[in-house]
This record gives sequence, C-alpha cells and structure tokens, in this order.
Amino acid sequence: MTPVQPRTIPLELSFPETPLMHPIGLLPGGRLMVGRLSHCDVWLENPSVSREHAIIRLDAEGATVEDCSSKHGTMVNGQRIRPAQPERLEMGTVFYCGPVPIKIDRAYDRLSTNMAQEEAGQVRSIVVGSKGGAEQLLRMLIDSVRSISSDMTEDTAGCLLLEMLVGALGQDRGLIVRWIGAAAEVQVVARVGSQIGSLSRTVLAAAQDPNRVAHLSQTADFRMAESVIGSGMREVLCARLQVRGDENLYIYLDSQRPRSAVEANMAEFVGVAARVCSLAFDGIARRKLEDVRLDYARAATVQQRLLPERFGVVEGMEWALESLPAAPPDEVVSNVSGDIVGISARPDGSVLAWVGDVSGHGPGAALLMSAAQAWLHAAAGRVEAPSVTVGALNGFLYLHTEPSDFASLLVASFQADGSVVLCDAGHGQAFRVHGGGVDEIIFEANEGGALVGAMDGVEYPAKSLQLAVGERLVITTDGVRESRSASGVEFGPERICSVLATSDGPESDVRLLLEALRQFNGGVLHDDLTILSVSRKA
Repeated sequence: MTPVQPRTIPLELSFPETPLMHPIGLLPGGRLMVGRLSHCDVWLENPSVSREHAIIRLDAEGATVEDCSSKHGTMVNGQRIRPAQPERLEMGTVFYCGPVPIKIDRAYDRLSTNMAQEEAGQVRSIVVGSKGGAEQLLRMLIDSVRSISSDMTEDTAGCLLLEMLVGALGQDRGLIVRWIGAAAEVQVVARVGSQIGSLSRTVLAAAQDPNRVAHLSQTADFRMAESVIGSGMREVLCARLQVRGDENLYIYLDSQRPRSAVEANMAEFVGVAARVCSLAFDGIARRKLEDVRLDYARAATVQQRLLPERFGVVEGMEWALESLPAAPPDEVVSNVSGDIVGISARPDGSVLAWVGDVSGHGPGAALLMSAAQAWLHAAAGRVEAPSVTVGALNGFLYLHTEPSDFASLLVASFQADGSVVLCDAGHGQAFRVHGGGVDEIIFEANEGGALVGAMDGVEYPAKSLQLAVGERLVITTDGVRESRSASGVEFGPERICSVLATSDGPESDVRLLLEALRQFNGGVLHDDLTILSVSRKA
C-alpha cells in the first residue's frame, strides 16, 4: 500500500459493508469523530460501536486513527490498537471500529448518474470487431500509445488516450470512470474536456459487456432517454475496460454539439481504444508490481544476511536451522519473513540462542524482525541472564515501535556442563529430545512472560533444564505447529514429537520436520516457519 500523502492527495472514508453510506472527506488538518452518538462526524448505527469510538486525523505526516477506550476496540492490520495512542494509516487500509470496516483512501471526484440501468436493453450497442471502418484512426491510437511511458500514472495515461478520442470523434468530454454495480455515483479516474453534467447509468449498464460499445445518438436512441435529452446531450458512447484486478472501469464520451453524430464504425473504434487503454493500465500495474517485487527481494536479502549459517558447531554445541517465509498460493510477491532466529557464542564460553515470531506479515513485520535480530546479536556480546536480555529488548521495542508491533520470543543460554536456562515471552514452542523420547516443554504461568513490545515494565521469569551429551533442544515457530492440511487440520505438537522421535541429530530434526510438513500441507506455507535444533556434543 502507498503511504498517505495529505499535502497532495485529499482523503476519504468509505464503508465497504454499508454501500448506502456516502464517503466522508478528510482534509489536511481535519479531525473526524467516529461513534454512535448523533453528533459524531462519522455516525455508525451499530450497538457494538461505542458512543465515541475513535478519532481520525490528517496532519503533515499522514492519517492516524486513535481509539477512545472503546468497548470492542479499534483494529488496524488485524491488531487491536492501544487506546489514546494514534496508529498510522496508509492509503487503502481497511480498519475496524468494533465490527464495522472503514476504508481510507484517496478522495475521488464523483459525478451523479441518471436514468435507470434496467433500460440498458434499449441502448443500441455495436459488437467490437464486427466492422472495419475505423482503420483511419488506428495511426492516431498507435501514436497515443507510444506516448505512454512506463512511469506514468493511470490518470496521466488515461488523459492522453481521452484527448485523442475526444478530438477524433468530435466529443465535448471524455472520462475514465469507476462504476460499481448500481451505485448512484462514479469515481473519476481521468477526465478531459468540458464539465457538462451527470452520466447515464443506462449507458454504463449497457456497456457492461466488454465486447460491446454502448451508443446513444441524436438520430436513433434519444426518444427513450428523456433525462439525457434534458441535460442537452446529443451523443453518448461508453465501453468497458478489461483491467486485471479492476473490473469496474469504463471509457465514457459525450457531447452537446448538434452535429456530433458518430457513425457505427467510428463508435466501434471506442471499443478498440478501450482494449488498448486496458493494456496500458495493465502495463502500469505490472510495473508497480515489479517495483514491489524488487523491494521485497532486497529486504529478503538483508534478512538472510542477519541469519546464522544453517549448520554449525559453537562452544561444544551443534546446531541446525531452517527459516522460510510464508508463501500462500494467492500471494503476488515473495514474502519476507517475520521470524527471528539466531545463535551466538558469548564471552564466558556459553551460547545464546533465540527464536521468535513478529506480529503480522509483510514489510512491517520484516523491519521489526530485522531490528530485533540485530539487537539480540548485540546482546549476545554481553554476559547476562536470559531474563535480563528479554526484559531489556521488551523495553526497547515498547519505546521505539508502534502499539501493534510486538513479538513472541524464546531465549536460551547453554552452559558447557549441559545446563540450560530458558526465558519465554509468549512463545512456548520448544521440545527436549532425549534417549527416552521427546517431551514438549510446558511453560507454566509463573515460568513465562508477556510478548515483547506489548507492555512496559514486564518481569520475565526463567525455567531451567539439563541436557545430557547427545540430547537436543528444538525450538519452532507457530508456522510449524499451526501448519494446516488441505482439510484445515493443524500439524500440532503431537506430530512434531512423533517426527523428532525418529531423528538422530540436529540436521535430521530439521530435514525430517520439513519433509513431514510438505507432505502434510502440500508445500503451501500460510505462515513463516522456523526450526532451530541445538545438541550438546560433549
């Protein structure tokens, strides 16, 4: 999503599940109160919305939402935000006040529509490709396409094509609009020419078939279109675009000139232009997607450099690990990971290891992961109890991150004599592999603490255990335990224990768990996945 830029882009709130509610504008320096009371700027008639639920502001830094200690909370990016602490919003974000979704986005110009879409069958339409009389305009169209550069926005590219169409067909106005279903208004994506009134829903509905061009002209069709005649229009042409991911875009041309009649073969050219415009918009979308993919790839490279080697030996401890980013089948870009994992020798000859899982997914989680990973690497250079390390990281994240930024974490220190001290911060996913089998390590209420970054001043207790030579400690993230089969069943701790019981060392632990997971979930990772196995060699 694109960061909000209030100095250049006016914003608006829309209501995806309440289409009858009109969008509400938000100007720079503005403030909107959301709630159930009648004086609220955004009035939501829902019993789960508090009387004064949240405040939305727009300043020089962007848009924010602040929860007013509401009963059912305010959710941003799937996380409940803290009261009285503004949370940054980005364009395109859908946040929730209680159960009600609200979308914040750029403010679109809107035009009213008239006529009933039920009358669409009365509008004459021309099958695209049925005639060949538009060849003389193809050169103009090709020249317009050549002038569209890869760094243009949709509105700039759309205006170039519209200027050609308006001039070639003798129309007064050209627009590219977004019209969803029976909406009484359209969003204007690009516009050239005169400002001459509303658009016809009848014509828009008649153009829903992308293989036809809707055409009202002064010579044949305007007797039944009284509302269009009343607005002074003499010609209306409309064609639907076929743009991936945005199926509600239309080219709309109209004119009030008494001699603007467009013949059928020229109207067909509008359909050709709509297809060319669709290709241009697709190209712009692909270019944006490639930029995003490149950014993700760079972020993933930085993350990989922060991870330890996959196999190694340090201070009498042998380890193996694997950390994989989520890869759901519907993702359009490769994900970076929000999992934390590391192992490092300390100055006193002990070894510090850690595994964690940052809240959320995508770039925000990746940045928090990188910050926590770098911080823990630095902490490994100090000799201190794991509870001190975790407590200090908690204070650091709480002070320097947003309220929705936190992580689960398990830190372990290994001594040469096999003694291990564990400090758990809401993670709790560890297993001890020994000669007699595999035990899941359970952290009782007095043996673990809160997620790091969630609240300040938390004390983190420790839990101790002893590893004999050859015994192992295996730590995973919830991408292992909560991995799902095609039928929705979770992998679970029992399957983890069963797999580890057949293994004979750290490398085998990791390899066998990955093989079992691939067979179980069909190779689809819905969450980041990390496995760290540490064995006492001597």
